[in-house]
Amino acid sequence: MSRVTVELWPGGRQSGKIEIATADIGRVRTDRLCDYEVDLHEDRLGAMGSSSVSQYPRWSASIWDLVLRAIAVGLTGSETLPERPVYPRGCAMCTSPKCRS
Repeated sequence: MSRVTVELWPGGRQSGKIEIATADIGRVRTDRLCDYEVDLHEDRLGAMGSSSVSQYPRWSASIWDLVLRAIAVGLTGSETLPERPVYPRGCAMCTSPKCRS
């Protein structure tokens, strides 16, 4: 099993790091074409469900290719990225003056 961890480092300091999300990617069928189960979890949203990457050609690319596909499948149900999100006007999380107007 592989785990991808997303951490927030306030002020760029590792000493104050906070884990905010994880992706667990586990191989459930070993062959030339492997199947992987994907579990995504985000602290604010909780468990985001399970999904799978099927018939992935093991050792054919970088681990980052599998990670990207696993996250995409976990978010959208397919190996494609969702549309890029946009901030709504006045979003509390955005600090840009453009968003405040």
